[in-house]
Amino acid sequence: MKINLYYEFPNDDALINGSIQANWVHNFVKISNRLIEKYPHIEFEKKFRWSGNMSSKNPWSPDLGVPFDKNTHASISDTIFIIENDENKKYFVITMWDKGYYELSSWSDLEEKCVEVFAHAGMHIDDLTYKISDMRYTPLNMPTIMHGEEIIINDLYYDNLKQDKRIIPEKLFFQTGRLYLFREYVYNNDKRFNLVVGYDRDMKTWLNKISQNKINIDINCVAEPSGRISQILGLGTALMRPRLNHRFHNDLIPNHHYILVEHENYDNEIHGDMMTYYKSLSNAYIQTFEKVKNDYEFIEFISRNGREYWENYCLPEKWVETTLGLINLEKLK
Repeated sequence: MKINLYYEFPNDDALINGSIQANWVHNFVKISNRLIEKYPHIEFEKKFRWSGNMSSKNPWSPDLGVPFDKNTHASISDTIFIIENDENKKYFVITMWDKGYYELSSWSDLEEKCVEVFAHAGMHIDDLTYKISDMRYTPLNMPTIMHGEEIIINDLYYDNLKQDKRIIPEKLFFQTGRLYLFREYVYNNDKRFNLVVGYDRDMKTWLNKISQNKINIDINCVAEPSGRISQILGLGTALMRPRLNHRFHNDLIPNHHYILVEHENYDNEIHGDMMTYYKSLSNAYIQTFEKVKNDYEFIEFISRNGREYWENYCLPEKWVETTLGLINLEKLK
């Protein structure tokens, strides 16, 4: 059996907008190399999968000029890893994209040739309800997002153990690169939050802001879970957020690994007006914060369990190890 490994090689000339920093690009390299080590009797060929960013194009549209090809077209190519049997063209796909369902559902050979989909998120059908699609997939864990951030996270974590200077913030802090959905509502309408707009290019500056607080929140992003989950857990601060529709391979347990904000996801038939729903959601965050902010024992319990989860499942080597354990090449025969 010959296996083709399609992924975007970490090459400065090929990657755009600083995406060389994306940790999944480097994790794909590790998975590729580990597969070759694990199966010395199998012939492998690494194939560079790069097409540029097609996020402004519709993969179903005839405007592409050619049939949509999963190996040469992509919305965001560095987020997809394909493991293909060269003989029968059966394949696995690992997707790290926050719109994985939409990308994969455009592949004409998905039903016939795709044996298994592995996804860390992005398998929902819209960004309001986060309802999971009916596409069958195997959930992965959430890895650290930016390449090398685990080193900074560890430095800040152990520094806090020595200094113990973290505080319960007066307002719930959240920083985002741009405003959309609930983030936009909070920024414009709820001053009980300390919501900051704009990325810090320096990763240590970004993480240090989170590290100052004993409680940090996550707000649903396009993928539902945002990368702040792994950052907050790794720093050993208490994560607070609503329950996830998406499941990880190793469950992130409410009120064990994170403080649960009790609030249902949006449903048009039930909630109707989005502004009313967002007001209710923001109140749920604040009510949860007020309930737990003086319960130092509970905050420490959540922080300790979250850090343990990060060490076991989010670190790059742990994530690669868990993912490799799910890949059975015999299924491609």
